Amino acid sequence: MKASFASVYEPGPEGPAGGAKAAGAALARTRRLSSGCCLLVLFLVVSTARAERLATDGWRVEPEAARVVLDGDVHTAWRSDGPQSPGLVVTFDRGRPVLVHRVALRTGDALSAFARGLAVEVSADGRTWATAAVVETLNEPDLDLRCNPVVGRYVRLRLTESAGYPWSLAEVSLYGSPDPGALDRETVIALPDEATPPARWAAEELRYYLGEATGRFPTVQAKGAARGKLVFVLGPPPTAAEATKLKSLGEEGYLITRAGSQVRIVSGSPRGLLYGCYEILDRLGVKWLDPTPSGEFIPRGAKLDLSNLPVAAGPSFTWRHCNGWSFDQMPRAWVLWTVRNRINCIGQAAGWYAHLDRYLGATPARGRYLYGHYPHSFARTLPGYLFKDHPEMFPERGGKRVPYDSVPGGGLQFCTTSPATQDYVVNHIVEVLRARPDDLYSLCPNDGGVWCECAECLKLDEPVLPEVYSDGRPNARSVSDRFFSFLDQICRRVDQALPGRRILTIAYSNFDQPPRRVERLPDNLSVDVCQYGCSSHGVNECERNAEMKRRLEEWTRKCADVGIYDYTFDQMKVQKLPLPYCRAINEELRWLAGIGIRAYSTEGAGSGAGWLYSPWAYWVMARSLWNTGPSAASLTEQFFTAYYQEAAAPMRAYYQAMEDHAYQQPVCWGSYNNVPTADKFPPELLATLRRHLDSATAAARQPLIRERVARQVEAIAFVEEYLKRGT
Repeated sequence: MKASFASVYEPGPEGPAGGAKAAGAALARTRRLSSGCCLLVLFLVVSTARAERLATDGWRVEPEAARVVLDGDVHTAWRSDGPQSPGLVVTFDRGRPVLVHRVALRTGDALSAFARGLAVEVSADGRTWATAAVVETLNEPDLDLRCNPVVGRYVRLRLTESAGYPWSLAEVSLYGSPDPGALDRETVIALPDEATPPARWAAEELRYYLGEATGRFPTVQAKGAARGKLVFVLGPPPTAAEATKLKSLGEEGYLITRAGSQVRIVSGSPRGLLYGCYEILDRLGVKWLDPTPSGEFIPRGAKLDLSNLPVAAGPSFTWRHCNGWSFDQMPRAWVLWTVRNRINCIGQAAGWYAHLDRYLGATPARGRYLYGHYPHSFARTLPGYLFKDHPEMFPERGGKRVPYDSVPGGGLQFCTTSPATQDYVVNHIVEVLRARPDDLYSLCPNDGGVWCECAECLKLDEPVLPEVYSDGRPNARSVSDRFFSFLDQICRRVDQALPGRRILTIAYSNFDQPPRRVERLPDNLSVDVCQYGCSSHGVNECERNAEMKRRLEEWTRKCADVGIYDYTFDQMKVQKLPLPYCRAINEELRWLAGIGIRAYSTEGAGSGAGWLYSPWAYWVMARSLWNTGPSAASLTEQFFTAYYQEAAAPMRAYYQAMEDHAYQQPVCWGSYNNVPTADKFPPELLATLRRHLDSATAAARQPLIRERVARQVEAIAFVEEYLKRGT
């Protein structure tokens, strides 16, 4: 997909026709990826915004049969008489000027009949047309396109490419304002003429949401031509003092300063620039509360307060990682939610999601890892087919070398003390990292605790240290010493060949404890410690987490870069379960940052529908990862006020009753895959939750709020039925 949009549009006195020369300029030309689609455009055309849709009545549509695209029914559609060809148009006439800055199209049931290339054009008189946006090489049925605000009576959709299919439109939604005077000629977002795609994306996010929140719609203009009473200058070169300050904030940090009419957003990275724009939107009260098209909150008629500038900000955690199960199917709305909530690493998502880091710049602090290599990668590093010619690299079991698949269910690890294994692994990692200069290498054992039994490996386990699991599994023999002795050698040899290149691993299962034989691990090793224990209290808050707390403190003495691999959101077995985790997450992240931990991964986030029933916990997690300063109470209040609106008070009380129960009893929820139990949901708590939900149901007037309250009613009904059945 390839696109341009008229970001240099300067409206003339007669609307688009008066400013046509500038409107035709295409500022945002984007490069083509190897897959044939352009990432910038995917973001531009897959907005998840809940903007103000212009009323559908009062429009004349040509051809007349296309009037069905305004009927609100995606199953009724207009279809062209013949195949798609350039110049085929559908025209909308409002009868008077309106402001438009977003157009959303849905193909409907005829999924193959979407436009292959499209121009959105606007006219004051139906004769002279200005181009608002052009999208080429489209490859999907639904299009959601944002552009600089344009004013006109007519909006025209014009095909720019041919296809063997007819053109089908089921729904067309136009967004903006019925008042052409809403065009803000005094506020401008200024970009350099040769702005990078990330800078354009940041400008477009700021432009769009400023307009939606304030009701006054600014434009993006080239920096040299930008004039206004308020000019947001994005990405100017930092002064010497600013450069020094930015260095202390880290590569995602940003500065926002004001001098006269100019507000400067300065950063040393594409992500920092984008996050600086989100800081401005935060001040307006814009929030992305859940990863659905309806999940954002835009306060209407908001006033922008810039009184407490300058602002200098950087993240509390430098690696903020949402890991999921259904990587290839991760919805785009989820990906956009993570970006807008400043999550900077998104699982192992394939397809265009995998290009997100390349679009926004490399994942800070650590870098990207190979698809499928985190958290389990031994078999990908040393493939099983090598067993035939090199059995000495594979595990010894029962006195002989065996392949990975010799144990039912897998989980076998290669022999970590074999010199041949060590040579192969080092050479392989060096080869991969040389070919991928921005990446790290994730070197993690296969999922399962079955290890080599050769004499050299077993010797490193002595004296035997038991691994005592908090979730009731049988005790196991700790192999931390053998595994991290192996990593110590691998990391040092890789660093000799490629100084500074990082290796990432996990401390997990029967190698979760810090090693005794290695006093200090190499600085090019990052260790994510898998966290077990209680999820309803922070790691520093309850007795069940005491051993985990001790281990984490020791890990920070052993390793320069310690992270957390957390299972809080891994609810794949039971997803209709409201999780009372806001306080626990916020308190724990603050404590972790206090002992120097700056990396956080959570398993299961973005998978299944669990977030539908606990959206508050995901949002508080994301906000706390960026800034551990705000309290859980403050963040929870913000969430419920915006998410449940007129039903906020009873829904806040509903959630608080669950959280208070977990803390006051106390009740410890497990590490992952929690299910309803009588101690988590005793009868008196269920009765209280029902009363609050009844009040919320009565208070909810908007369909969206009724739907959100009903989801919690469904969740509690599920809990009650589960407790009754026992499964």
